Amino acid sequence: MSKNPGNNRRQARLVNANSQFQGTLNQNNKIDFLKFRVSSQSRFNATLTGLRNNADLALFRGRKLLGQSKRPGKRNETIQALLAPGTYFVRVASRGGGRTRYRLQLATANPTPSLPIQPNLTPRPGVTPTPALRPTPIAPPTPVSRPTQGFYSYEFGYERLPRNPFELTRLTGIGTSVDSFLGDEPSFFVALLNQYGPEIANSVYNTALNNTTLRQAYE
Repeated sequence: MSKNPGNNRRQARLVNANSQFQGTLNQNNKIDFLKFRVSSQSRFNATLTGLRNNADLALFRGRKLLGQSKRPGKRNETIQALLAPGTYFVRVASRGGGRTRYRLQLATANPTPSLPIQPNLTPRPGVTPTPALRPTPIAPPTPVSRPTQGFYSYEFGYERLPRNPFELTRLTGIGTSVDSFLGDEPSFFVALLNQYGPEIANSVYNTALNNTTLRQAYE
């Protein structure tokens, strides 16, 4: 096809998306517009060659610029794009107003999906493939049973704390209450700390000493 296209989008000549067009730019015709359509997603390539003076190439969808090529001098111009279905415009524009002929090649193709590279698992002759190593499962750590903590009571001898702090209301079978503790206070606090942690230890220790002081005052 060699007839000159229109000078704007409204006058753009409709061409096939896979075609070649030859035209001329000069002082009176500085811009050529061509229009084409694609019916499915396509890889698009436009190449502008045969220039005698500088000219640029641009791709539009409506008035939105999708791509352009503006190489200096008489060098070839190329645009590549992935197009959705629709109508598009190609613009060939003279830079400097010098007269030049040009050849415009349009081409579209279906996009090629990229396939993942598969490893070559075919063993070479005489070579036995090594089986993949499976990680050895790691057994969970065995919980350590912490012995119950003990303290010395002046009234009832050596006592042991229960594992559950809610059982502290009765420490022995003869009715000893934590509220009536009288004994080695430092060892009592250390036992509470090791058995229940600082928060419970401080609470129980202070309550026990306060109540013991009150009990002694009444005796």
